[in-house]
Amino acid sequence: MATVAIISFPLSRIDPANAETTTIRSLLTQLTNTSESDSSSYSRKMFKHWIDADRDCQDTRAEVLIRDSTQATTGKCSVTTGRWLSQYDGQFIQIASKVDIDHVIPLKEAWESGASRWSADLRTQFANDLDFEWSLIAVSASSNRSKGDRDPAQWLPKNGLCDYLQRWVAVKYRWALSIDPVESSVLTRELSGACGDATIDVPVAVASPTSTTTTAPGTTTSTSTTAASTTTTAPGTTTSTSTTAASTTTTAPGTTTSTSTTSTTLASASVSGTIWPGAFCSPAGATGYSSKGVFYTCKTSSTDTRNRWRQ
Repeated sequence: MATVAIISFPLSRIDPANAETTTIRSLLTQLTNTSESDSSSYSRKMFKHWIDADRDCQDTRAEVLIRDSTQATTGKCSVTTGRWLSQYDGQFIQIASKVDIDHVIPLKEAWESGASRWSADLRTQFANDLDFEWSLIAVSASSNRSKGDRDPAQWLPKNGLCDYLQRWVAVKYRWALSIDPVESSVLTRELSGACGDATIDVPVAVASPTSTTTTAPGTTTSTSTTAASTTTTAPGTTTSTSTTAASTTTTAPGTTTSTSTTSTTLASASVSGTIWPGAFCSPAGATGYSSKGVFYTCKTSSTDTRNRWRQ
C-alpha cells in the first residue's frame, strides 16, 4: 500500500540579486481572459512527445523522472525505479511504471487556450518543456488520470493546492496561453491570500500568438512576437535571453514594408549550477555539469542548428 503524506510544496524561491521578480497574483492579471476555442479540432497527436532532444537515449519522460526522483534512479534509457513524491496526492512511489509525467497545463487545455495557432515545432517544444521545471512534473498515475484535461475550475488536487495553482499561472504566462472567465474566477479566488503573494522569478516567455488586423480595404498589419529560450540551469543561474520581434505592414497594393529587430543578452560562458541535458542554452560554447556530474557543452549538432546542452 502506498504511503500518503499531507505535504505542502511552497514555490517561493530566493531571488538572484539582479533577477526580475513578481508575484503569482501579478502574473495572473497579465493573462488574457477570453473564451476557449477550437475544442473540436483538438487531437493529442498535435503535440509530439516524448522526444529525446539530446539523443542520450533518455526521452523527456525519463529526464523528468531522473530530475524529480529524491534518490538515484535505476535503468539507463528507461527509468525503472527511484523515489518520487507525488504532488497531487502526497504518495511516495518507487516504481516508475506507477508514475506519470503530468503536463501541468494539459495538452487539450493548451490547444483551446492558444496552441491551436502554433506551429507543430512550437507544440512539440511545449509538450517537452524541460527548460522550465514547473511545466512537467512526476506524479502518481492515478492522480494524473483523475486530473485529465481539466482546468482548476473543474479539478483541484487533494494535496499541494497552492503549488499547483502557482504552477498553472506561471506556465500559462510563459506560453502566452489565455484563461477563460470561469477559470479566471477560480484562480482569482484561490490566489487572493498568501498563495498569490508568493514571489517568483518572472518566467521567460516562449510563445505569443500572431495577430492580424485589417484597418481598411487593401491595408493589413500583421505583428508577430516570439520571445525565445532563456535556460535557467539552477535556481538563480540564467544563461541567456533572446527576443525577436518582426512586423510586416502593407500600406497599398504592391507596397510592403518589413522591419525585423533582434536583441540578445548573453551571460557568462561558464555555468555554475546544474544543467539539464538537451535543454536549450546560450551562448554557444558555454559549459556545465549535469546532476550526474557529466560535462556538457552548449552547441549545435549535425542535425539540429539550435544550441542545446550536449556531450
